[in-house]
Amino acid sequence: MSKKSAGLHAAPLARIGRGVRKFFRLRESVALVLLVIFAFLVYLINPRFLSAYNLQSLARQIAIFGFPAIAATLIIISAGIDLSFGSMIAFYGVIAGMLMESGFGVGTTVAAVLALGMMVGLYHGSMISIVKLSPFIVTLASLSIFRGIAVISTRGYPVRITEEGFLWIGQEFIFGIPVPFVLFILTTLVFHYLLNYTAFGKHLYAIGGNPEAAHLSGISHKKTIIMVYMIAGALTAFGAIIMASRLAQGMPGIARAYELRIIASAVIGGTSLYGGVGTVFGAVLGASLLALIENMLVLSRVDSWWNDVVIGVVIVIAVWVDVVATRRRLNVKLHGK
Repeated sequence: MSKKSAGLHAAPLARIGRGVRKFFRLRESVALVLLVIFAFLVYLINPRFLSAYNLQSLARQIAIFGFPAIAATLIIISAGIDLSFGSMIAFYGVIAGMLMESGFGVGTTVAAVLALGMMVGLYHGSMISIVKLSPFIVTLASLSIFRGIAVISTRGYPVRITEEGFLWIGQEFIFGIPVPFVLFILTTLVFHYLLNYTAFGKHLYAIGGNPEAAHLSGISHKKTIIMVYMIAGALTAFGAIIMASRLAQGMPGIARAYELRIIASAVIGGTSLYGGVGTVFGAVLGASLLALIENMLVLSRVDSWWNDVVIGVVIVIAVWVDVVATRRRLNVKLHGK
């Protein structure tokens, strides 16, 4: 074989190699690869994985994880943290149930719960950006406070929801696709645009990546942080509405330890715990992966207690990859290699 022909054969291989390296530089690549691997494993374990019923159930679960996962992604990009997701989901679900039980309409209930979510977000953001308390402390306190309010207000009993209009949100379909998943996809597109093509998104990345430089650039740290937590509160509230609709009740004891899963969804999707890095599509991949893991354990008839073990292992892998990637980026900046 001549050198010329060898070079012609090597060129496509070189392009493929560059494409592969470029793909694995993407922070979402790990989540995507794990998602494909787990999907294949689930199918091998139980071919019913591809049944319409199971895929619809999986899509609903992705949406339930996904809304607060997007919220967690926004907060972590800002170099913050929120440990109250599970408790807030239970609290908002109970409030939705109580409003429906009191005779409020579906639209009024949804609007009121979303407004409540934004008010809680305003409280979190104000305590963090104005009072200067740690996000860890503020949201850890909320984890306890709002779970307690949910339990006290219902005496620990579920609040049943029978209004068909409300149940439609979490239980019905649009052209065979679960309504929650359709709403989640639309929300994903909106927040992808918000992060990548608006001043708010640029300010958010700047504050999380280099707060001092952001301040010198005239970016309002307080305003941006408050807005982030208010948006996150609304997203979490909508996730709670979907869950309450799906279960046809507001349950004060639900979503315990969901903080772990939701933060994990963001981190597994490539959001850096150091702040300044992350994408909405990464959150979608992370939420999809966690939902798939739970689905795999259910189809395999494995005890549900193993969920935490598997998810914990995945979190360790994701954080390790995040640390390695961050160190590599810093090395490139410092040494140019």
